[in-house]
Amino acid sequence: MSKVDSNFTLKVQDMFSTKSLFKQCVQATALRDNFQYVTVKSNKEVIILQCAIENCKWSMHASCCIRGDRSLWVLTKFGSKHTCSVDVPLTDRRHATFTVIKDLIKNKIYLAAWHAREAALDGICGSSEDSYKMLPRFAYILELNNPGSVVEYKVDSNVISIDETSLKNKYSGTLLSASTFNANDHIFPLAFCVVDSENNSFSTWFCNQLKRIIGGRNEVVIVSNRHKSICKAIEVVFPNVLHCMCLVHLLKNLKLKYKRIVDTVFHACGKTFNIVDFEHEIRLLESSVPSIREELKSIDFAKWSRAYSPRRRYNVMTTNISESLNSTMLKARELLICLMFKILRMMLQRWFFERRNEADNYQVTDFIITIEGILREQI
Repeated sequence: MSKVDSNFTLKVQDMFSTKSLFKQCVQATALRDNFQYVTVKSNKEVIILQCAIENCKWSMHASCCIRGDRSLWVLTKFGSKHTCSVDVPLTDRRHATFTVIKDLIKNKIYLAAWHAREAALDGICGSSEDSYKMLPRFAYILELNNPGSVVEYKVDSNVISIDETSLKNKYSGTLLSASTFNANDHIFPLAFCVVDSENNSFSTWFCNQLKRIIGGRNEVVIVSNRHKSICKAIEVVFPNVLHCMCLVHLLKNLKLKYKRIVDTVFHACGKTFNIVDFEHEIRLLESSVPSIREELKSIDFAKWSRAYSPRRRYNVMTTNISESLNSTMLKARELLICLMFKILRMMLQRWFFERRNEADNYQVTDFIITIEGILREQI
């Protein structure tokens, strides 16, 4: 859950983005259902609540857990039946806090505004349902009007970034993307896919489509976060490629367990080019977190360290390529699916048009434009 709603019902395995959100949901439930509760235990790992009336069986137990690259609070136990009377009028409303009441009122107003917005968009652009039905026609017209489009081709770079981002339209969903750098250090998108949610089946299907584009090239390096479905899909579809971890996502996961990790030292450890320098940096890490070496070794040094990598990762140590691509789609992710893909197509066409013009006006030398610029700065 990401917000408090007056119509929700709590159940075991419900997830909450923060502990405070969980508490707000319980407070809203207590306010709506006319009861009070007390906190039996509360710390960074667990919170236990029970009805304020003695001997009542109503209770809740929520725990903090790691899902993917973030921490969530999960309702693990819930005795939902009150054995006391909740019909007795309460003399005080201790759970009727400003935040809870504000969210309950705000959500009612937001819901009305949302329905009005949806009706307006349906009138202008058509409905979300019609947009999904138009996808086959959209794909056909796109192929018909772009006869030079290439389905399978060779990629200049051997390092590919795979990432995901959430859609903000009516049906939500997830946009999976794969991208790389071209020879001139520009972002080069390879594949996009919209799925209901990230799971093994969808991620495997996406990786199979990506394989059609890049072929069975074993020298490829794929960089991603540590999401289980993506990792599993890469393992199944690309068994012989080197699958590496994004340093930023890995650091976020580690800091949930090891709070004293120094960010700059960790990044230096991952980006250093030789084992001697790697040992120097990892010893600095060990000085603040003694058990960090074993933790990183269990992940496999080759998956996150450039010094131990058996293949060239160049400067691609994170999924920043994909993150940058996602940021360009920030507004488009709120639109209907066909409109989103249309904007994506127009954006890519503009990129390639501008790059072609830049290349046509470039005075040919022994170096590409980006490297030429770097060299001139050093002179």
